[in-house]
Amino acid sequence: EHTRYTQIEGHSIDKIVTANCLISGYPRNDQLINIDHSKNANIRQGLGIPDTKPVVLFAPTYRGSWNSPALEAEYLIEQLKKMIDPSYVLLFRGHHLVEKQLLALDLPVKVAPQAIDTNSLLPIVDILISDYSSIIMDYLVLERPIVHYIPDWDDYKTTRGLYFERKDLPWHQCDTAEAVKVAVINAIENPHSFINEKQSEFAEQYCKAEDGNATRRVIDFFFNTSPEQQARPKGKRAIIRTALGTINGVASSAISLANNLVSQDYDVTLLLDSVELKKEEAGFDIIRKLEESVNVVFRTGRSS
Repeated sequence: EHTRYTQIEGHSIDKIVTANCLISGYPRNDQLINIDHSKNANIRQGLGIPDTKPVVLFAPTYRGSWNSPALEAEYLIEQLKKMIDPSYVLLFRGHHLVEKQLLALDLPVKVAPQAIDTNSLLPIVDILISDYSSIIMDYLVLERPIVHYIPDWDDYKTTRGLYFERKDLPWHQCDTAEAVKVAVINAIENPHSFINEKQSEFAEQYCKAEDGNATRRVIDFFFNTSPEQQARPKGKRAIIRTALGTINGVASSAISLANNLVSQDYDVTLLLDSVELKKEEAGFDIIRKLEESVNVVFRTGRSS
């Protein structure tokens, strides 16, 4: 439901979209419910992981915010070195540039081959370390310890945006790699202390459809049955494509047209170019006023 909301209402297309909508859960997560122990044993064996050691996966988000991807890889590897401990097997899954550099180093860190799907790795993982990746939402299904490594929370939130506030996240949070290592060791010794009631409630709210049958529901939705119809928009609808970056006659006409249609009980959606909008601050003031009565959808990037 959260994904549906962010993709539809969150992009202001709920008044114009006419597609049927199925809240199915993610088919990729079925294997986290219907665990194949033989497959897991083969993956551990292929990675050379002994049965006696817990597995800790570090799966960070690739920021892409550095001028050089090599510098970002170097930074991540330095953080990774501080998390190494002989009491567990440290597994890494991330950007291919980081993985390539890791493979060239003599570190006690295992890099899972890309041939192994990330969600196929998760069942063998005892503790997950991640930051802003959706892998956390997938891993929640397993009800195992999560260590949230977020030293740049404020910067990331400002530049990229986040769905949740830090105070609302139920898992253990760390600001340094050293603190991550301590948390991981504590989680190994007492995993149940990392699975609190708040985390269970969070999983119930956001992973409710993850019951191991998502693949079947998706197949039925597309091929076998008539799904329940989403409540489709009713009434008159209008879509206006315009640029409000520069306040001129065209922009003024578009604003007048939108207001006129609203007065005739139309649901109006404006398609705007965010690149053009950045050219003039006054455009933002107009958008804020228009959003009181119309839906606003932005196109980001450039046309080819």
